[in-house]
Amino acid sequence: MTDSKNEHATVVPGVSPAPSARPQLSVSPSEVTELLSQKEELRRQLSLSQQTVQTLTSSLAESNAEAELFRRKFANLELRMEALGLASASKDRAKLEQRLLTAVSDLQLAQKERDQYRDQMMQLSEAMLRVI
Repeated sequence: MTDSKNEHATVVPGVSPAPSARPQLSVSPSEVTELLSQKEELRRQLSLSQQTVQTLTSSLAESNAEAELFRRKFANLELRMEALGLASASKDRAKLEQRLLTAVSDLQLAQKERDQYRDQMMQLSEAMLRVI
């Protein structure tokens, strides 16, 4: 053996020498073709997967931005409802109904008072006409 690594090796009778660091494989041309086609298919799948990841990443970023916009709009609406006194509407329906009844009652009283003022104005107008 002319290999420098094997120059100092001891030969033991009945024991075959250790296999070389690079075993030789025998692969048929059809197997090489099959392996190459598998390699190309795997590369194609990898490329598709990478495109899918990019698309999903951009969609996620857009969705997050849209969600943040809706969170801000919701917070703004909550503040507006609170300012209008409607914040309790969703929490306490009975309280809202009581407020509505009070508003209707106030409206009826205002209409009754308006009718009384109208009647007084009519009487005053009639009295003025009699004086003239």
